Amino acid sequence: KRGQYMQEAVVEGEGKMVAVLGLEDNVIEDICLEVSTPEALVVPSNYNTPGQLVIGGHAEAVDVASEKCLEAGAKRAVPLVVSGPFHTPLMKEAKVRFAPEMEVAELHESKCPVLSNTLGTPHEGVPSKDVLCDQITNAVKWKQNVEWMLQDGVDVFIEVGPGKTLTQMVKQIAKAKGASVQLFQTDSLKAMSETIEKVKELKG
Repeated sequence: KRGQYMQEAVVEGEGKMVAVLGLEDNVIEDICLEVSTPEALVVPSNYNTPGQLVIGGHAEAVDVASEKCLEAGAKRAVPLVVSGPFHTPLMKEAKVRFAPEMEVAELHESKCPVLSNTLGTPHEGVPSKDVLCDQITNAVKWKQNVEWMLQDGVDVFIEVGPGKTLTQMVKQIAKAKGASVQLFQTDSLKAMSETIEKVKELKG
């Protein structure tokens, strides 16, 4: 339901997302604050890697912010092929619709740390339903999550599913932090089993 509600929250064409490459996060954040108005909003929506931050919001505001980012020294501003400005306040309707679904969900404290990509840190105790709902309208802090794991001593990362997008992101984040990591990508049960055996060998 969450994906459906996000898909339906904004009329296609009204929103937009753009990946800004090669500019510091704080500069992009300041530009978004400068450009945004209540009627034409643009905010950071995905903190991917050092030098890659996605902005999203009303299409016209995103275009203005993208141009200002290029003027400020960004290498590129790449429009994303998406149907809506996900993880921005424009998803408020989706958050409101999803809240009753979350309210009836039974949550328990996890046996291992589960990181919140809204907070950029692990959930404490039983995950907050409010925080889980906030993820719909708040930026995804992927970079901060990976940095937390590196700081905590995590040095093996396994991407599950097709493609290597997250693996490449972790590689960039680790490099920026001067961390040495082992990276694996799995797209089948067989590959996952083989990867688990490799990790067991690595860890002795």
